[in-house]
Amino acid sequence: MIVEADGDIEDHPDFSWLTLGQIGELLHLDNVVNMDARTVLACAPIGAVDREGARDPFVAALARSRQAGALHSDVDLLSWFTAERARQSVRAERVPLAALPGWVKGTHTIDRPDGRFFRVTAVSVEAGSREVSRWTQPLIEPRGLGVTAFVTRRIDGVLHVLMRARAEAGFLGALELGPTVQCVPANHDDLPPEDRPAYLGLALDPAPGTVRYEAVHSEEGGRFLNAVSRYMILEPAPEQAPLDAPPGFCWATVGQLTSLVRHSNYVNVQARSLLACLNGMLARAR
Repeated sequence: MIVEADGDIEDHPDFSWLTLGQIGELLHLDNVVNMDARTVLACAPIGAVDREGARDPFVAALARSRQAGALHSDVDLLSWFTAERARQSVRAERVPLAALPGWVKGTHTIDRPDGRFFRVTAVSVEAGSREVSRWTQPLIEPRGLGVTAFVTRRIDGVLHVLMRARAEAGFLGALELGPTVQCVPANHDDLPPEDRPAYLGLALDPAPGTVRYEAVHSEEGGRFLNAVSRYMILEPAPEQAPLDAPPGFCWATVGQLTSLVRHSNYVNVQARSLLACLNGMLARAR
């Protein structure tokens, strides 16, 4: 939710007023703006930037992408997404821990002897500014730095983002729109390059001048332990990001994504974080 206050707001030592431009600056720093704030900022109604104000051609294309000029109409985009959902079938069931091969229960953790993927860690927490002063809980701890990236392209002067229809076990629906790249690269080290996530190579070894944004951000700290990802916005050469997107991918404008985040269960949390970073770039330009 974004709420506009109607009147004076009582000061509190844990809170501070910031402009969207200031937050846009902070989003360029590592581990400053948390996941929940980034998710809300993805919904922020950033105004258009005039062409004189957007001296950076990338930002100018980004500003245009909030208004019109999409490669695919809204109807075509939703039709593609609906078809992707229809052909996905995801089934989850509870199973005993003993029935999971390759996982070991320790005194405070559940993990894999090979150290891959993630582990479940038991923690005891004390906090002086929360609803309760102390509690215990399990946290999911990824085993490696994640990479989350938007591949972008200017199409007729309008910035487009290559979105992926991603299936994840915890979604209410079968899938949601996610970033072009979203993974922990170390989990795929044993695979040949052709079997690794699409476009991962563009993020791991970007060509000079193609990185438009880069910062390390933490994931949701109430459920994950030491979960951090390198968030990137890339603009590779056109031949590396063809208009004819591969299966499971589709080009969309920032304006289309901003419309979709107003509805539930369309855009996943990692994509919303990157959308907040794009909004931050516009706010800085203003």
